[in-house]
Amino acid sequence: MSQEWIDQLYIYEKDYINLVLEEARRIKREKGECDYKDFEHLDVFHPAGNAGLDLFLESYKHLPQNITVLDVGSGIGGPGRYVNGKTGWRIYGFDYLQHYVDAAKEITEYSGQGQTIEYHHGDILSDPLPENAFDMAMTTAVFMYIPEGVPGFRNIYKALKPGAIFYWEDYYLLKERDQLNAEERKLLEDFPTQGVRTKNTLLQEMQGVGFELVEWCDFGKEWSEFAWNRAERFLTRHYSEDSKKPLKGELFSYGRIVPQILKDLKHYTPQQIKEKWPVTDRELDSEQVIFNKPEFIGVSRVVFKKPEA
Repeated sequence: MSQEWIDQLYIYEKDYINLVLEEARRIKREKGECDYKDFEHLDVFHPAGNAGLDLFLESYKHLPQNITVLDVGSGIGGPGRYVNGKTGWRIYGFDYLQHYVDAAKEITEYSGQGQTIEYHHGDILSDPLPENAFDMAMTTAVFMYIPEGVPGFRNIYKALKPGAIFYWEDYYLLKERDQLNAEERKLLEDFPTQGVRTKNTLLQEMQGVGFELVEWCDFGKEWSEFAWNRAERFLTRHYSEDSKKPLKGELFSYGRIVPQILKDLKHYTPQQIKEKWPVTDRELDSEQVIFNKPEFIGVSRVVFKKPEA
């Protein structure tokens, strides 16, 4: 798997994860008995937090409690702990970064979920998963980094039992990559998303390995609002004399680049946007970014299914 995304984004650096672990240890030390909710502000890096998972869990609350879920790109464990805490489902986390796996195990012990969640290190493209072992899979903002994703999709397909579902939440391109203009290409270089596909390409690849499409829901407004709220926090701290300054990577990636990518905000007027995100508006010129430049990326919540045997 390509290493580019690891090198470009600060959240994948060991030093950053060490900061997260220091805070998790402080919480555990001061509170004593903890659960997954105590670490939610630390352990979910993708936009909109667990809002997409909440919608999924509400729609699929009929699933039995004793299922086992494959969490692909499990990170430091946030979404898996959340799903386990809400449902009791067993979680099998699988991530490419060993220091993420180590951090996930540590925080999961602090949250008291170590008996029903396990984490494994590996490459989804080349390391085989247990076959016909899982009742469900989930992944959020993972394959955005993986252009050669088909081997991973096939690996997941083989790991699922017949009839199992696969929850997917990620970016998708609104036009082919060769149709992107120079500014759009530069944004996707600064925020590495070399694996983002068009809707047609994603569906073709998934159906090519055997998955059926159950539902496709756009989720761009939710991710965009989250991204602009986050940018406002980081930029406000950056310009404040009294606040702790954001990390350089936080300011660059999430303060200045991502709001130009996630901009599905036309349900607000230009004036409402200026009032809601004043610092981000001054930094980026919100009217130009949102209303005068076309969107080129969307976000989807998708459910696929492995056909019954």
